[in-house]
Amino acid sequence: MKQLPKLAFALMLVFFASINSEARKYVRHHDLELKGGINFENLHGEGFATSYNVGGHAGISAGVRDRFLGLQGELLVSTAKYEAVNPGSSNTVFSVKNTYLNVPLLVEARIYSNLWLQVGPQYTFLLNSKYESGGKTDFFTPGAFSGVIGAQLFLPYNLACGARYVFGLSDWNVHSNSYSNLSWKERSMQLFIAFRLK
Repeated sequence: MKQLPKLAFALMLVFFASINSEARKYVRHHDLELKGGINFENLHGEGFATSYNVGGHAGISAGVRDRFLGLQGELLVSTAKYEAVNPGSSNTVFSVKNTYLNVPLLVEARIYSNLWLQVGPQYTFLLNSKYESGGKTDFFTPGAFSGVIGAQLFLPYNLACGARYVFGLSDWNVHSNSYSNLSWKERSMQLFIAFRLK
Protein backbone atom coordinates (compact mmCIF):
# COMPACT_ATOMS: atom_id res chain seq x y z
CA MET A 1 0.00 0.00 0.00
CA LYS A 2 2.89 2.34 0.70
CA GLN A 3 4.02 2.01 -2.94
CA LEU A 4 0.68 3.25 -4.34
CA PRO A 5 1.55 6.99 -4.26
CA LYS A 6 4.77 6.28 -6.17
CA LEU A 7 2.87 4.16 -8.70
CA ALA A 8 0.24 6.88 -9.11
CA PHE A 9 2.98 9.47 -9.57
CA ALA A 10 4.69 7.35 -12.25
CA LEU A 11 1.44 6.64 -14.10
CA MET A 12 0.43 10.28 -14.10
CA LEU A 13 3.86 11.32 -15.43
CA VAL A 14 3.40 8.83 -18.27
CA PHE A 15 -0.08 10.26 -18.83
CA PHE A 16 1.30 13.82 -18.92
CA ALA A 17 4.08 12.83 -21.32
CA SER A 18 1.69 11.06 -23.68
CA ILE A 19 -0.68 14.03 -23.66
CA ASN A 20 2.17 16.38 -24.44
CA SER A 21 3.48 14.30 -27.36
CA GLU A 22 0.18 13.18 -28.91
CA ALA A 23 -2.05 16.15 -28.28
CA ARG A 24 -0.68 18.20 -31.17
CA LYS A 25 -2.11 15.65 -33.61
CA TYR A 26 -5.68 15.61 -32.36
CA VAL A 27 -6.66 18.70 -30.38
CA ARG A 28 -6.52 22.44 -30.79
CA HIS A 29 -4.89 23.16 -27.47
CA HIS A 30 -2.80 21.35 -24.89
CA ASP A 31 -0.73 22.52 -22.00
CA LEU A 32 1.42 21.56 -19.07
CA GLU A 33 1.03 23.72 -15.96
CA LEU A 34 2.93 24.40 -12.79
CA LYS A 35 0.38 25.37 -10.18
CA GLY A 36 0.01 26.26 -6.54
CA GLY A 37 -2.40 27.82 -4.13
CA ILE A 38 -4.13 27.71 -0.78
CA ASN A 39 -6.66 25.30 0.73
CA PHE A 40 -9.34 25.84 3.34
CA GLU A 41 -9.59 22.36 4.86
CA ASN A 42 -12.09 20.65 7.12
CA LEU A 43 -12.91 17.07 8.17
CA HIS A 44 -16.68 16.77 8.20
CA GLY A 45 -17.65 14.48 11.07
CA GLU A 46 -18.01 14.23 14.81
CA GLY A 47 -14.84 14.80 16.79
CA PHE A 48 -13.33 17.53 14.60
CA ALA A 49 -13.91 21.29 14.57
CA THR A 50 -16.27 22.63 11.94
CA SER A 51 -13.97 25.56 11.14
CA TYR A 52 -11.79 25.56 8.03
CA ASN A 53 -8.02 25.76 8.46
CA VAL A 54 -5.60 27.14 5.89
CA GLY A 55 -3.22 24.80 4.06
CA GLY A 56 -1.42 24.85 0.74
CA HIS A 57 -0.95 22.84 -2.43
CA ALA A 58 1.48 22.73 -5.34
CA GLY A 59 2.13 20.46 -8.29
CA ILE A 60 1.70 19.93 -12.02
CA SER A 61 -1.22 19.45 -14.37
CA ALA A 62 -1.65 18.49 -18.01
CA GLY A 63 -4.69 19.18 -20.13
CA VAL A 64 -6.04 18.77 -23.63
CA ARG A 65 -8.90 20.88 -25.01
CA ASP A 66 -10.91 21.26 -28.16
CA ARG A 67 -13.30 24.17 -28.69
CA PHE A 68 -15.77 23.25 -25.97
CA LEU A 69 -14.53 20.15 -24.10
CA GLY A 70 -11.32 19.12 -22.40
CA LEU A 71 -9.63 16.73 -20.01
CA GLN A 72 -7.12 17.63 -17.29
CA GLY A 73 -5.09 15.43 -14.94
CA GLU A 74 -3.10 16.69 -11.97
CA LEU A 75 -0.57 15.67 -9.34
CA LEU A 76 -0.78 17.92 -6.29
CA VAL A 77 0.94 17.71 -2.93
CA SER A 78 -1.24 19.40 -0.31
CA THR A 79 -1.17 20.09 3.41
CA ALA A 80 -4.03 20.26 5.88
CA LYS A 81 -4.52 20.93 9.58
CA TYR A 82 -7.43 19.53 11.59
CA GLU A 83 -8.44 20.28 15.16
CA ALA A 84 -9.97 17.51 17.27
CA VAL A 85 -12.50 18.74 19.82
CA ASN A 86 -14.49 17.36 22.72
CA PRO A 87 -18.02 16.30 21.68
CA GLY A 88 -20.50 19.10 22.24
CA SER A 89 -17.84 21.78 22.67
CA SER A 90 -15.30 23.75 20.70
CA ASN A 91 -12.38 23.04 23.03
CA THR A 92 -9.39 21.75 21.03
CA VAL A 93 -8.01 18.44 22.33
CA PHE A 94 -5.19 18.16 19.80
CA SER A 95 -4.29 19.23 16.26
CA VAL A 96 -3.24 17.04 13.35
CA LYS A 97 -1.18 18.00 10.32
CA ASN A 98 -1.57 15.83 7.20
CA THR A 99 0.27 15.77 3.89
CA TYR A 100 -1.52 14.35 0.84
CA LEU A 101 -0.92 13.48 -2.80
CA ASN A 102 -4.06 14.48 -4.72
CA VAL A 103 -4.70 12.93 -8.13
CA PRO A 104 -7.77 14.53 -9.77
CA LEU A 105 -8.94 13.69 -13.28
CA LEU A 106 -11.24 16.45 -14.48
CA VAL A 107 -13.58 16.81 -17.43
CA GLU A 108 -13.75 20.40 -18.64
CA ALA A 109 -16.49 22.34 -20.42
CA ARG A 110 -16.07 25.81 -21.82
CA ILE A 111 -18.53 28.20 -20.18
CA TYR A 112 -17.56 31.47 -21.80
CA SER A 113 -14.46 32.66 -23.67
CA ASN A 114 -11.47 31.49 -21.56
CA LEU A 115 -13.53 30.30 -18.57
CA TRP A 116 -13.82 26.51 -18.15
CA LEU A 117 -15.94 24.45 -15.78
CA GLN A 118 -14.09 21.49 -14.21
CA VAL A 119 -15.70 18.42 -12.65
CA GLY A 120 -14.50 14.91 -11.88
CA PRO A 121 -13.18 12.40 -9.35
CA GLN A 122 -10.08 12.67 -7.20
CA TYR A 123 -8.14 10.01 -5.34
CA THR A 124 -6.06 11.23 -2.42
CA PHE A 125 -3.12 9.33 -0.90
CA LEU A 126 -2.14 10.06 2.68
CA LEU A 127 1.62 10.67 2.63
CA ASN A 128 2.08 11.69 6.25
CA SER A 129 -0.02 12.35 9.35
CA LYS A 130 1.38 13.81 12.58
CA TYR A 131 0.13 15.39 15.75
CA GLU A 132 1.07 19.07 15.82
CA SER A 133 2.83 18.38 19.12
CA GLY A 134 4.84 15.57 17.50
CA GLY A 135 4.44 11.87 16.75
CA LYS A 136 2.57 10.02 13.99
CA THR A 137 -1.15 9.37 14.08
CA ASP A 138 -2.72 5.98 13.36
CA PHE A 139 -6.39 6.75 12.72
CA PHE A 140 -6.47 7.82 9.04
CA THR A 141 -6.95 5.46 6.08
CA PRO A 142 -4.19 5.32 3.44
CA GLY A 143 -6.41 7.00 0.85
CA ALA A 144 -9.90 8.15 -0.07
CA PHE A 145 -12.04 9.23 -3.03
CA SER A 146 -13.51 12.71 -3.45
CA GLY A 147 -15.49 14.67 -5.99
CA VAL A 148 -14.26 17.95 -7.47
CA ILE A 149 -16.15 20.86 -9.00
CA GLY A 150 -14.63 24.20 -9.94
CA ALA A 151 -13.60 26.59 -12.68
CA GLN A 152 -10.40 27.72 -14.35
CA LEU A 153 -9.79 30.98 -16.17
CA PHE A 154 -6.99 31.28 -18.72
CA LEU A 155 -5.22 34.64 -18.60
CA PRO A 156 -2.64 36.44 -20.76
CA TYR A 157 1.08 35.72 -20.36
CA ASN A 158 0.49 31.95 -20.00
CA LEU A 159 -1.18 32.38 -16.62
CA ALA A 160 -4.34 30.77 -15.29
CA CYS A 161 -6.28 30.99 -12.05
CA GLY A 162 -9.20 29.18 -10.55
CA ALA A 163 -11.21 27.92 -7.63
CA ARG A 164 -12.69 24.55 -6.74
CA TYR A 165 -14.58 22.68 -4.07
CA VAL A 166 -13.58 19.17 -3.02
CA PHE A 167 -16.11 16.98 -1.20
CA GLY A 168 -15.28 13.62 0.31
CA LEU A 169 -16.98 10.48 -1.00
CA SER A 170 -15.23 7.94 1.22
CA ASP A 171 -14.29 7.79 4.87
CA TRP A 172 -10.91 8.84 6.30
CA ASN A 173 -11.53 7.17 9.68
CA VAL A 174 -9.65 3.85 9.70
CA HIS A 175 -11.70 2.68 12.71
CA SER A 176 -15.17 3.57 11.46
CA ASN A 177 -15.98 -0.05 10.57
CA SER A 178 -14.76 -1.53 13.85
CA TYR A 179 -15.29 0.04 17.25
CA SER A 180 -16.33 3.49 16.05
CA ASN A 181 -19.25 4.68 13.93
CA LEU A 182 -17.67 8.05 13.27
CA SER A 183 -17.27 9.01 9.62
CA TRP A 184 -14.80 11.70 8.56
CA LYS A 185 -15.08 13.13 5.08
CA GLU A 186 -12.96 15.80 3.47
CA ARG A 187 -14.27 19.27 2.71
CA SER A 188 -11.89 21.64 0.95
CA MET A 189 -12.12 24.95 -0.87
CA GLN A 190 -9.12 25.74 -3.06
CA LEU A 191 -7.79 28.84 -4.81
CA PHE A 192 -4.92 28.46 -7.25
CA ILE A 193 -2.76 30.15 -9.83
CA ALA A 194 -0.90 28.35 -12.61
CA PHE A 195 1.80 29.04 -15.17
CA ARG A 196 1.39 27.26 -18.49
CA LEU A 197 4.48 25.76 -20.11
CA LYS A 198 4.39 25.77 -23.88
